[in-house]
Amino acid sequence: MRGINLRDVLPRVPGPWRPVLVLLALIAALVVVGLRSMFVVDETQVALVASFGRTCRPALTQAGLSFKWPWQKVRQADRRVRHVVFEPREKLTRDHEPVVVQPYVCWKVASDIAERFIRSAGDDAAAEVLLVDLVWSVLDRELADRPLTDWLNASGDRDPAAEPPQAAIMAAVTRACQQRACERFGLDVLDVQLLRFSRPERMKKDLARLMLAEQQRESDRRCLTIETQRAQVSVQAGGQADRVLADAEEQARRIRLESEREAQRIEADARRIDPDLTDYLVELDRCRLLIENGLPASQPALWGLLAQPRRSPGSTAGASASRPASSTPAPGPLPRP
Repeated sequence: MRGINLRDVLPRVPGPWRPVLVLLALIAALVVVGLRSMFVVDETQVALVASFGRTCRPALTQAGLSFKWPWQKVRQADRRVRHVVFEPREKLTRDHEPVVVQPYVCWKVASDIAERFIRSAGDDAAAEVLLVDLVWSVLDRELADRPLTDWLNASGDRDPAAEPPQAAIMAAVTRACQQRACERFGLDVLDVQLLRFSRPERMKKDLARLMLAEQQRESDRRCLTIETQRAQVSVQAGGQADRVLADAEEQARRIRLESEREAQRIEADARRIDPDLTDYLVELDRCRLLIENGLPASQPALWGLLAQPRRSPGSTAGASASRPASSTPAPGPLPRP
């Protein structure tokens, strides 16, 4: 099919309409040029104007209508904050403990270096692929440099007011990812955190057994501590009881000695007043002790003492002088018990 030639069309147009047709053609061309010279920047986007593949003006972030030359091209990128949730992967820590890690990252296009983003990534899908590789590389290095206890916040000797170890680690990961993403891709990484950090599914049963064994060890340790404390308390109580008993025996011995000295003093005073009566009472007390200790009451010495007449004080010499001699010998003193 042969194309339409303007020279073929113009002769057919009547003479007065030819200027009108040319004017309409010029107006259409101006409209096309005007439309190609205008573009709208959305408030959620950043725009770059390029001439023959080369950026010719700074990034446009102000929303509204802008202008360019018809041969120039406009590339726009979304500058809103977005997040990417990664697929979980199984990794190894420094102490070769397997863990399942699932991070997520919040990011946006850096407005002042949007040209770098458009040249390196071009669109959001490519930027997310680049971020996934970058974040995993930084996380792999941190996992290889730290034991499992750091990631689980299990350091028991840390200050409770201090920042948890895992938060400090993820802050370092965020800074590293932010620096690299800004230098390489023109992206501003706002935050990198862990959505999941756990043991693999195959290790749950083993982990449950380990937890039960640890609980049993802790219970045994506490029971041993309680038994040790109870033994210490028993030893302390026994020692205190022995000390109390020794103190009581010592006090009883002192009281007994004081009683004996008091009895000897009283006996000495009584002997000065009436020696015979004192001897009689002493012998009578010895007889009482003999009877209480089971001495037979038929012993002659005992009956002789009981039959001996009572002598008054001061009449000892006269009574002994006027007493007739008897053929029966006087009973001797009883043996001391």
